[in-house]
Amino acid sequence: MNKLRKRYNETMVQLVGNRVTLASYLGMVAGAALIADGLSNSGYMASGFNVGAAELSGGILFALLGPIPAAATYLGRGTLELYRRTRDYIERKGHLDERFVERTIKCIQSKAGYRGSKTNGYCEEQGMYLAAKEAGRDSLEVFRRTHGKHSRIRIPHF
Repeated sequence: MNKLRKRYNETMVQLVGNRVTLASYLGMVAGAALIADGLSNSGYMASGFNVGAAELSGGILFALLGPIPAAATYLGRGTLELYRRTRDYIERKGHLDERFVERTIKCIQSKAGYRGSKTNGYCEEQGMYLAAKEAGRDSLEVFRRTHGKHSRIRIPHF
């Protein structure tokens, strides 16, 4: 049962914990719903305006643009990897320390493409945040304090 619970938590971190990936999935679902509704209303005219065509167009737009953020986040893979690594560290050491957070943030930012960016690396940092939040108030405070000193990411973690 513990394995099932752990896998469930990891799946939720990957699908819902990363807000960019979540928004992408919601966009794809909204697009599919609009397409279905547009197809069912395709002949309906309201004041000379084809309602079905507008819904269909909006649905296609959402369905085409929705996967872009999901692909950019590798479907939340970076979030899950850092969540696991941080969770395992906390389990081994019993707490989260500033040195681990600082080194991990610097490692994320040193990757090619992250230099100077205010958004790249958010997904990985979100994984660390979620593990710290799960571990308790002390770990979360360490994450927030260290993140404020060393990270360039300006997207809020919640």
